[in-house]
Amino acid sequence: MPEVAATSASVPASASESAVTAPPDDATAASSEYPAGSTRDLLITVSCRNLSSNSTVVALFEAKDAVVPSGEGDAASGDAPARLLEYVGHTEGIRHSHHPDFQTALRIAHTQASGQKVKFNVYVLPPGDTRVEEHQRLGSAYVLLDEIAGNLHEDLLVELVHGHSAEKDRNNAWLKSHMLINARLAPPPGHEVDGDTAANAAVKAAAIATA
Repeated sequence: MPEVAATSASVPASASESAVTAPPDDATAASSEYPAGSTRDLLITVSCRNLSSNSTVVALFEAKDAVVPSGEGDAASGDAPARLLEYVGHTEGIRHSHHPDFQTALRIAHTQASGQKVKFNVYVLPPGDTRVEEHQRLGSAYVLLDEIAGNLHEDLLVELVHGHSAEKDRNNAWLKSHMLINARLAPPPGHEVDGDTAANAAVKAAAIATA
């Protein structure tokens, strides 16, 4: 599992306060400049609302990027090769907030109309701990990358669901715990603005270790 090296503070905000209206040009660009099969890099930031814990929390981003090697799928059934979740990146840790606004931008290549699913896991870290384990997961947000790309500069609301803990699912449903996902087009290499450079530095500074 990943190791998280840094934490920071956050000021709670409501979903309505953080909502951004998408510029009309983005919708046109998505349909005309990026036909099916074209690839572009996205920078994604996430926020959470109504979490059941205000201890240090971190969001880990995974995507179904990896295809099972030939011969490991169900060849007899004729099914397409299975796609596995692959680690993409994680945010900084944030303390003392049920409504964290993560600042670290997560970069991923998006292939238009690929049907690629992505998953955001939200973990709570005990005091002094820097590693995340499955029992620390509060919930997950599942969404198509096409849907994220189709709502550039807008907050896409996705419910947090645990899936393996009835108690956590009840808590998430009662609190209406959810994630807000906001994406923008990544600038070409060498053209990052200060905020993007800082986000990339934060990702590099947060060392990742696989147990």
